[in-house]
Amino acid sequence: MKRHQQIISKKNSIAGNVKSRSVKTGQVIGDSKGAKTSDMDNYALQTIGMNHMLKELMGARADDLKAKSQLYEKINNEGFAYQKEIESSPKEKVTLGTVDAIFLSAGIHTNLINSSLALKQSTKK
Repeated sequence: MKRHQQIISKKNSIAGNVKSRSVKTGQVIGDSKGAKTSDMDNYALQTIGMNHMLKELMGARADDLKAKSQLYEKINNEGFAYQKEIESSPKEKVTLGTVDAIFLSAGIHTNLINSSLALKQSTKK
C-alpha cells in the first residue's frame, strides 16, 4: 500500500492542467502534456480500486470532450461534480474513433465504436 501511495503522490505524471489540447486529436499538448497518465499510474490506480478516478482520467480529462464540458459546467454551476452524473460514450472518445478508423481502413472489423462496417461519421443521424 505504501508503494502505491508513493507512486500516486510523488512519482506520477498527472498534472492538474488539461487546457491545451490538439484540435485534431483532443489530446493534451504543450505544457499540459504532464496530464497524460502512464501505464504504471493506471495499474496502481486499478490495483487500489480507484475506478472512478480512472474513469475521470480516461474520459473527461482525456479525449472525451463532451464529458469534459459537462464536468466543467457542473463544477462551475454547483462547485463540484459527481462522476456518475457525467455521461460518457465510446462514440465521444477521439482516440477510439481514430483507432477504429485505422482498423477499418486495414479491413479489420472491430466493435470499438459500433458493430457496423462504417465509420462513426457515416453512421451519425
